[in-house]
Parts: sequence; structure tokens; C-alpha cells
Amino acid sequence: MTTKHRWSPAKIKGAAKLAVELGVSIELKPDGSMLIAPASAEPVMTAAPERWEAREPGKPTLYEKEPAKGPHGYPIVDDPNHPLRQWYDRLGFDPHTMGQEDMERLQEKAHAEWEKSIPGTPLGKREKSALAQLAGFGPGIMVEWTKIKNCGPDTEDRLKARGFIETRPSNKWPDQIAYYVLTIAGYEAWNNLGKSPKDHMNTGA
Repeated sequence: MTTKHRWSPAKIKGAAKLAVELGVSIELKPDGSMLIAPASAEPVMTAAPERWEAREPGKPTLYEKEPAKGPHGYPIVDDPNHPLRQWYDRLGFDPHTMGQEDMERLQEKAHAEWEKSIPGTPLGKREKSALAQLAGFGPGIMVEWTKIKNCGPDTEDRLKARGFIETRPSNKWPDQIAYYVLTIAGYEAWNNLGKSPKDHMNTGA
């Protein structure tokens, strides 16, 4: 699993094209990651920026008409209902005057605010499943992320925001996450659910 990156103008445009070509809905997250789901599916993460919608018959795609670009290469969209414009507004980003440094700063801020909103909220089904699997290994043990099923980027981020897991990089590829470590807080949270780790070791969610 790779670490997160930031959205550049080229990546934003590429995400829109990917949604159209694959017929999927794409959520752009402030931390630079992307969530992909079938066009008919509900949003995977309600805290993520607005989705790119898949193409509808007879409806122009987001980039069939090349939009104007700001001085730093970011598309300028005037339509307040356009998902890209809504995402800009959500971040507080102005493509007329701002560039990559501003985009990174605003995404960092948005992600930090999202992280603060997670603790205290109910655990999701996937979070419980991941905790159950990690509880089987015990706290403080490095577990290869590939051994933990159904723990995608969103679930991983939520558990980290709660302080329930930590991540460790690969020795060979430092820019990639290779291990999960269950924290004491995460282990206690699982125990407080009143369930045995074995009950959910193979739970798919």
C-alpha cells in the first residue's frame, strides 16, 4: 500500500477522465488518495470531497470542453454545482490565484479537520473487522497489511485517526506502508466491544 500523495492539476484532470472511461464514481480525498465505486453505489466516505460522477447518456463529460486554467494550471470552473468547483469551495481553493503549495496546505488542513472528527464516532463494520483480526495478533505486533482483509485506505485512515493502529513502512520501499501495529488503545477498544477476536478473524465486511 503506497503512502498518500497530493492532487496536482494533471492528477485532477486524470481522475475525471478515469471516471468517464471506467464508468465509475470517484471520490478525491484531501490527503491525495482516491476512492472508486460503481456509479450507482452510495458514497464510500461521506467526509470525502464531492464525487466525480460517471458519464450519463447524452451528457458532456467534465472535460469534453477544455476549461480555462489558472496561472498554476488548475482548471477554472464557474458553475457552482460542478463537483470540481464544489471541491475547490470546500477546501477554500481559488484556481485564479492559488497553486500547488496552496493546494497541499489546504488539503493538509482538510485532512487534519477530518481526522479530528473521527474519534468518538461509532466504529464501522470494516473497522471492527480489522480490529478483530489485529487483536488476534495482539497489541504492539507488526502485521503485514496484506494479512488484514477488508482494511482499505478509508478504514486504515479511520483507525489511525482514532489512535487504534499505527503503520510502519517497508524496509525495501520506504514510501510504502508494509505493516499495521495495533495500539493498546485499539486493543482495549476491541475488548470493550465484548467480543472475542476469534469471532471475527475471518469476517468479511
